[in-house]
Amino acid sequence: MDFITQTLLGTIAAQATMTPRLGRKVALFGALGGALPDFDVFLRPVADPALPFEFHRHFTHSLLFIPVAAALATGPFLLLPKWRKQAGLIFAAATIGAATHGLLDNLTSYGTHLFWPLLAGRTAWDAMSIIDPVFTGLLIVGVFLSLAIGHLRPAAVAVALALLYIVFGFVQHERGMRVQEQIAERRGHVIERGRVTPTLGNLVVWRSVYECEGTLYADAVRVRIFADPLVREGDSVPRFTVNDLADSEAVGPQQMDMLRDVFVRFSAFATDFTAVVEDQDDSSITVGDMRFSLDAAGFAPIWGLRIGPPGAAEPVRWTHVTAERPDAMREFWYELLEPGAAYAPIASVK
Repeated sequence: MDFITQTLLGTIAAQATMTPRLGRKVALFGALGGALPDFDVFLRPVADPALPFEFHRHFTHSLLFIPVAAALATGPFLLLPKWRKQAGLIFAAATIGAATHGLLDNLTSYGTHLFWPLLAGRTAWDAMSIIDPVFTGLLIVGVFLSLAIGHLRPAAVAVALALLYIVFGFVQHERGMRVQEQIAERRGHVIERGRVTPTLGNLVVWRSVYECEGTLYADAVRVRIFADPLVREGDSVPRFTVNDLADSEAVGPQQMDMLRDVFVRFSAFATDFTAVVEDQDDSSITVGDMRFSLDAAGFAPIWGLRIGPPGAAEPVRWTHVTAERPDAMREFWYELLEPGAAYAPIASVK
């Protein structure tokens, strides 16, 4: 999730367990442990410019990196004699904070190398949005109440409520998966691969995207808490694969080997939910990561690869697609708060 929420969760987890032994200063070490894995952003200069995400949520988010993160967070303090007396407790607080980081990120849909190096690929549980104001708000209240009174109880209560909220996310995700299955069944489709992901900042509107016979289908699902879910039927688009790359006019033959390597890595990051956003006038194409879209029922990806034109000095480059759509965020929040008549019961799906 976002850096602030990660720091807050590391803080509150340490407060809820170590306050009686370290007092208010436990917040500092829990915060440092919770924040440190995100310093992988400083590795971006060594990543492929076409794939700037490559090292984000990589080995620093692995379960095996937890003690390393704790050591890096506390090492400078332990050089000072006044802190050295409590070295074990300080390291424990930072370890607790660091242990929350990869697990929280894995709740989202972005993907985390949680089990690196035992498993090379990213994992994702699709149960939480990358930004969730309700979850973050719970943590803020717990952290500052615990600091104010110097007791673990507010932190412990907030952690319990946060865990219940996470469970609620898993329940909503499971309900969304069942809706996706019903949508596909009504269309006569067999889901070859499917994802149901929360949209930005909430656990009510979910994005359903699945593949059937080489085509991606997207729908928006309102997983209502006290009522049956509603569906806004969306668009479909052919999945773009490495074989399609070889046939594209945007790629020159002398660039193919390099572009194939970049595209395969990008496709693995996007869990193969890749499609062309639009053809450009200059014969280039933009291939988007279709897991995410500000239009939950459409294919308006947040980021992707701009490929071509043939002979270009930069034959492939990373692009933020939604930066070219200034009204995208306003449209999204309008849909979340004012769903209108576009949503209908599952029985209406054709």
